[in-house]
Amino acid sequence: MTANSKVLVVGAGPAGSAAAFYLAQAGIDVLLVDKEQWPRDKVCGDGQMFHSWYIYEEMGIMEEAREAGTMLYGMKSSDVDERLVSFRSDKEYAMGTRRYVIDDIIRRAAVREGARFIENFDVRDLIIRHGKVIGVKAFYKGQMIEEYADLVILANGSHSMEARKLGVFNEDPETLWMGARGYYENVRGLEDLIEFHYPFPDLYPAGYMWVFPEGDDIANVGVFITAEALRKSGMKIEDYFTRLRDETKLGNERLGDARLIGDIKGWRLPSCWKTGQMYSKGCVMIGDAASSIEPFMGEGFFTALSSGRAIGKFLGKQLKEGPLTEELMEYAQQSYAKDMDKFYSVMGGMRNYGVNTPETFTRFTDYALSIPEEERKSFTDVMYQFIKS
Repeated sequence: MTANSKVLVVGAGPAGSAAAFYLAQAGIDVLLVDKEQWPRDKVCGDGQMFHSWYIYEEMGIMEEAREAGTMLYGMKSSDVDERLVSFRSDKEYAMGTRRYVIDDIIRRAAVREGARFIENFDVRDLIIRHGKVIGVKAFYKGQMIEEYADLVILANGSHSMEARKLGVFNEDPETLWMGARGYYENVRGLEDLIEFHYPFPDLYPAGYMWVFPEGDDIANVGVFITAEALRKSGMKIEDYFTRLRDETKLGNERLGDARLIGDIKGWRLPSCWKTGQMYSKGCVMIGDAASSIEPFMGEGFFTALSSGRAIGKFLGKQLKEGPLTEELMEYAQQSYAKDMDKFYSVMGGMRNYGVNTPETFTRFTDYALSIPEEERKSFTDVMYQFIKS
């Protein structure tokens, strides 16, 4: 492959659009496609943590993202006894932005950089010859078509049937999460903090209810639970919203007079303990299609964005210099994993030793409350200190 190579990116979410941005920046011919009409919604908690923002800066979208979102300055948590602990940062900690807004900001940055974009392009299958992916079959403008490329990047989410076809599809019930969210208005008690609550024993390990402010009295409320824990609970995931409101004092204070806007929607969240297989001959998988979500709090936005950036920058440089060999792709994966696996290891450790049982998290709450409030800056930092102690 050379600088004239064509790269087809399937999926215009944060992973795909970031990859397209950096490839286009390097002068590579990039076609970014998505099955939806944009801007499109994405079921999510809508939070973007501060460690995504250096990529926003690189892409030239930081100010636009800040203006579009609700700035948040830390978080608060509660245990099964509903004891609240606040962790207030000295600086901006997170943004609350609906995905149809922030995802489109990232996509438009890729287009401005030179990526071509086609929407309503529904990829149905891979074209594979002699064991190598050479393109896709898609339904577009009322008919099946074939689109060929020198390299295909799959960034089409956690239900990617194409990734499944290549053997990259996480169905481990311990690292496969289920999430659901609903938007509520007239939510009481909101501050400029994101909220993570661990009120029910059957949510563990690491499952929680969240409340993410998106205005004065509007919040994204959701549940995060492993597929195995949900199965054992015998409940539907939607039942947790009613339980939070009716069975907890905190939930009643927040949601007692709140009104659901629209419907509760759920989705599949494949996480991992470390970076998994990201490539096959002629094809690279990134974001949720590569099961890249971290296993503690289920953050997938940053892992998607960073995987798109890393792969886009590497391929952009390599495709200008010479052939893209299997050895080079192995090197790219190892280089990416070297940094990301440190992140996964820390997050996995906090899941396994900080929120593995209600009793452990109760001890964490005791520990956090023993720290003066002005010294509690970060939930994850205090959790890490607790585990080391």
